[in-house]
Amino acid sequence: MRKIILSVSILLSFTSLLKAQESSATKVFEYRPAPGQFINLLPAYANGDNEQTICNKCLEAFQTAQLVSLGGFGGYIVVGFDHSIINVPGEYDFKIDANAMDGPYGISSEPGIVLVSVDSNRNGLPDDEWYELKGSEYNNPQSIKNYTVTYTKPDRNDEDIKWVDNKGKNGIIQYMGSQGHKQDHYPLWISERTLTFTGTRLPDNAVKISSNPERWKQVAYAYGYADNKPNNTDGAKFKIDWAVNEKGETVSLDKIDFIKVYTAVNQQCGWLGELSTEILSIDDLHPTATSIHSYDLNSEIDYRDGNLTVTSKRECTLEIYNLQGILLKSERIGQGKSTLPLLLPKGIYLIRTEETSRKLTIN
Repeated sequence: MRKIILSVSILLSFTSLLKAQESSATKVFEYRPAPGQFINLLPAYANGDNEQTICNKCLEAFQTAQLVSLGGFGGYIVVGFDHSIINVPGEYDFKIDANAMDGPYGISSEPGIVLVSVDSNRNGLPDDEWYELKGSEYNNPQSIKNYTVTYTKPDRNDEDIKWVDNKGKNGIIQYMGSQGHKQDHYPLWISERTLTFTGTRLPDNAVKISSNPERWKQVAYAYGYADNKPNNTDGAKFKIDWAVNEKGETVSLDKIDFIKVYTAVNQQCGWLGELSTEILSIDDLHPTATSIHSYDLNSEIDYRDGNLTVTSKRECTLEIYNLQGILLKSERIGQGKSTLPLLLPKGIYLIRTEETSRKLTIN
């Protein structure tokens, strides 16, 4: 027997198929990297570039499968889509492809923290509250919250870039000209001579395992970070369910509109240079759907033995979609209780009328 009962007055939201939409990010709102060996290369800076043209280059890089580097700790990017990304409870909602790869000494992990935001004021801009996706190291006592680093632009482009933090420590972003990266490591389109970033610093995840030859092992975290695990794994996918507010409290988001990623480690690794998050693309895993507001049905949907029973307050059209947004059934039903024969395999479905939308999970 297969059965699902959605209890009285539970607020749920799901999806309805409206139009074909882009799965990938369609707008880069901000790109403010920290200094690093790939800054001004990924993407490439040209004389006259400004913040807007660099953002355009980042979007073009995503569209052509090229990396965008966020530089050292705190460097970030903010993207948006031509639609909202839906929170399908229990499912991965979007993925971030990067360049973390399996190697002989582990995964080349350079983890970045991911935040999400909802366009609550509906102005199309990422100026509402941000929510961090709670990754595996969120409660690690070695993670440093409210960590601030300030970088200072050097007088020459072939010098190390100095930084100081709010913990009384200092260090450098090493100039990596010896490794072929002879360009400025400080973002040239930014006029300020200092750059300050604040966020959570994750524990160092790179370990020097030999000196001659010099070798480093980068240890990937369990889940929840960009550029942390290979693209073909669930480690590159994210759930909106992981969102927490500034107090660390879980928040319930039906959908999101903006995603922010920033480099969350501050570590130099010899000839490898600084650890810096790189991004290849950011993609919605439910690209064919858009949000429907939550509704309180005060009714019961019962599916058992191939029959779907729905109680409706008035005559209406009932539509059933699968998770890919494909319409499986459309039928006119009357007021009151209606029972429809419906043989469905295990999965998640959308039950929709003109006024309401509910999720149906068949186990």
